[in-house]
Amino acid sequence: MLFETTDKKIKYIVEQIRNAKSTRFIIGAGASRSAGVLTASEMVSEISEKYSELVGSLPEKDQKDYGKVMRLLNPSQREEYIKPLLRDAKINWGQIALASLIANDHVSSVLTFNFDLILERASALLGLQVPVYDFGVAPTDNVRRLASPSIVHLHGQSFGMVLLNTDDETKDHKKAIEPILKETVQEHLTVVIGYSGVNDSAFDVIADKFNSECGLLWLGRSEAAPDHLEPLIKQDYADYIGGLDFDYAMIELAKGLQAWPAPLFDNPMKHLISELEPVTEYPVMEGADHYDILSAMRVRLDQLGDDWEEDADCTNEALSYLFGKHIDEEAMEKLSDKSAELSNIAKISLYWVCVRYSAEYGEGCEYQKAIAYAEYGLRFNDEGHETLYNWGVALSALGRKEEAIEKYAAAVEINPEKHEALNNWGNALSDLGRKEEAIEKYAAAVEINPEKHEALNNWGVALSDLGRKEEAIEKYAAAVEINPEKHEALYNWGNALSDLGRKEEAIEKYAAAVEI
Repeated sequence: MLFETTDKKIKYIVEQIRNAKSTRFIIGAGASRSAGVLTASEMVSEISEKYSELVGSLPEKDQKDYGKVMRLLNPSQREEYIKPLLRDAKINWGQIALASLIANDHVSSVLTFNFDLILERASALLGLQVPVYDFGVAPTDNVRRLASPSIVHLHGQSFGMVLLNTDDETKDHKKAIEPILKETVQEHLTVVIGYSGVNDSAFDVIADKFNSECGLLWLGRSEAAPDHLEPLIKQDYADYIGGLDFDYAMIELAKGLQAWPAPLFDNPMKHLISELEPVTEYPVMEGADHYDILSAMRVRLDQLGDDWEEDADCTNEALSYLFGKHIDEEAMEKLSDKSAELSNIAKISLYWVCVRYSAEYGEGCEYQKAIAYAEYGLRFNDEGHETLYNWGVALSALGRKEEAIEKYAAAVEINPEKHEALNNWGNALSDLGRKEEAIEKYAAAVEINPEKHEALNNWGVALSDLGRKEEAIEKYAAAVEINPEKHEALYNWGNALSDLGRKEEAIEKYAAAVEI
């Protein structure tokens, strides 16, 4: 299924989960990579270095195969290698978001091919106790009795009795996990993320048992579906949705399903108070001089929680002025006196206002709004070069080139390394017919950032407009060398060659541009 933007992808997935009678997730190594757990290929590289002679005994074509490399190590060696990796893993945000979806009843169960306990730790962090099943040790075909929600380790879990690694082990285990995979893809909306399924017998079960009853969403990093997924996604109601990072996608799904932020991050003190509710009263004997540590903690946490909410309300109010439909200058100045954090909130607005309103909508009124916000934002931003740069972008889009030049110049004065401003400054000068001055700015931008192919291309255009075709060709060639996909430079290069009467060479450049 094709989507124009990432936002539309997320909205589609959210809609599917919201309307499903039950949703299960299947996750793999990609769900834990940002937590510091190595991927299969990274593990193979490390093992190859540590056991070089052993791995060298394999045929060369098998020396990158995770299952075959793991097969070389005896169970004790595998355990010695894997368990420290799992022990040192962090808790990544994608799994915190997944735990939040569980806590808000959007996910009934998570099936994981991973050994790590990151999802369990993320759940505990949010105060959630989730039943855990280890199918590496104790698989069952009576899967309807599994608790909901639950976490199911399909190939074993960290510090468990069994960790299934090799091809033989996972193939032998295929029948043991077939009932739960079958029940998952036939009776629940199934969301697969962080799991490639390549060269894995479990994937064969998923593809074979899926029956289009409840739908399946396979989320991946690559934009296009890998070839091995074709037998699955060619079926009705099985979609591949690419271009998604695990952490980002899970957070956005949690937002879309009103499960974000989790209470822990919204107000940690109030969250801790709620977590203390099941704790029995502290035992204080009558007449004894004992300090009731639980009651004292609750009182202190309650006060801190109120203070946290007040500060959060102030921050939200400040952001509403910067992102909203009006500017209350007096209120904003009062808020800025409260803390350095609030006085610097204007910096956050630089992207969301100047770029979001200007670039995304591109209408004159929105550019004017961006300019107003930028002008106001400078009052709270000592640095200001980003504001000035974005202000220049908005002015230039409105055709107010001279004013834009002033803003780019001011940005560069504050930050002489701001090559983006120099490049845009050159563009504004070029649009005003001041080609020689434009060339100076492009040259300065390239001097700061020799990889600035945009400036090289623009530099070439200015030289060409001045009739300096050979010099222009040099700049286009340099731009294409840096970025071979720079079709604009190839097209301009063709124009310069054509103007010099070198038609055959020009045709080559046009052909290359069209191919890209």
